[in-house]
Amino acid sequence: CPVKHDGGSLRAFQALRRGGAGPGSDNLSSSSSSSSACPVKAPSNNSPQQTASNQQYDVYSRPLPLDPTNNMPLSNPNALATNSLPSARQTAPLPTERVPSTIPKGGAADDTATWTYPSPQMFYNALARKGKLGDTKEEDMESVVALHNNMNEGTWKKVLEWEAVLNPSEEGGKGGGGPKLSRFMGRPTDLSPKAFLKHYLLGHPLPFDRHDWTVQRADGTQVRYVIDYYHDDAVAREEDGSGLPDMHDHDSVKSLLVDVRPAADGVGEIWGRAVTMPL
Repeated sequence: CPVKHDGGSLRAFQALRRGGAGPGSDNLSSSSSSSSACPVKAPSNNSPQQTASNQQYDVYSRPLPLDPTNNMPLSNPNALATNSLPSARQTAPLPTERVPSTIPKGGAADDTATWTYPSPQMFYNALARKGKLGDTKEEDMESVVALHNNMNEGTWKKVLEWEAVLNPSEEGGKGGGGPKLSRFMGRPTDLSPKAFLKHYLLGHPLPFDRHDWTVQRADGTQVRYVIDYYHDDAVAREEDGSGLPDMHDHDSVKSLLVDVRPAADGVGEIWGRAVTMPL
């Protein structure tokens, strides 16, 4: 059942901070030189161009190879199986079941496909692989994944709120249409301009993570969103019922704050941030 922010809940949150906030992938890599369990490198601009309509990416934002016979992404069952095995340091079994998100997956053959969240075992393995387990215990992992999933669902809800303002002709992904998440990139060491100004001019706490999400609209247009993740320690100390939040209850973890907005990459996005919807 949900628990107050005692030692276990705080360990779960710290593990989430170390592991990263992005949605899962069906092709989790078993090795990477990045410093975060979430991606930190964007696909190279010098790489060969592939068909944009069905290009998919792994959890490190690397383009998945395409099958030349059908021009669809090749799956990596070996990597998936490896990431579901217990870690060498592990002393107790962890669930390997994965939960589908409600976030539509851009580039998938099935228009109704969604991103799939990592299992507690996968998340634990990612922390162990990066040397970021710290004081995390196996018993914390279900809370870690529950917080992770809840936060991503809330992030997507805010993306859809922006899309309803910036591109109201689409219907939020219903029936295979509407915006979809094409890929995401974790940038935990890169302060966004907004976070920089809030911290150094206004004294606001720094975010614990940053992500850039690339959203693909029905017409193929891609829009980058900048997301800053904050944790309110004062609220957390008084917060009940946040240890195992329901994935779809966006108000259950008030200590986790998400600042979502379109990147200032074009006139439409700048106008949307400055006029249509306030910062």
